Amino acid sequence: MNDLVIVDSWLESAHLVLDELRSARALAAISVAVPHAATRRSAREQIRAALRETLGALLNRPAASISLISRPGRPLWVNLPDRSIDLSASYAASSVVAAIHLRGAIGVDVMPVEHGAYWMSDWECVAQNYLGKGTYGRIADLAPGQRPRAFAQEWTRLEACLNCLGLELTE
Repeated sequence: MNDLVIVDSWLESAHLVLDELRSARALAAISVAVPHAATRRSAREQIRAALRETLGALLNRPAASISLISRPGRPLWVNLPDRSIDLSASYAASSVVAAIHLRGAIGVDVMPVEHGAYWMSDWECVAQNYLGKGTYGRIADLAPGQRPRAFAQEWTRLEACLNCLGLELTE
């Protein structure tokens, strides 16, 4: 579940993504840069188009024939007559990331890391409620400048695991 995956920028590295999916791991992640002012809907449409293109190339099918299935609280997936493919996508600021796993569940999450006055003023409450006292303590013990990155790592780990398991976020 903590497998290191290199996220390749879609289009520039499409061949690398396909190589990874064809490898023994059958696991890859792609990103699409979106304008900072892009809406969540627009970002979602762009990553879904990239997923369809990737899967179409992988399966030697037209991208338009790939239907992505989405249900509230559940990860994306593709249901084909001969196989099911698990997907996960996450959007933050100016990028959207998706992960593809051909042999099992997958989860991904992204979060911008901000420092200074614009950083989450309620991070302590959020960390205690969702990440637990131990994780909160480890983050709180860090120097203030290290906390945003540490919080983002723990938060995205939690969200990605929940996405992988098809569970919703709860306190």
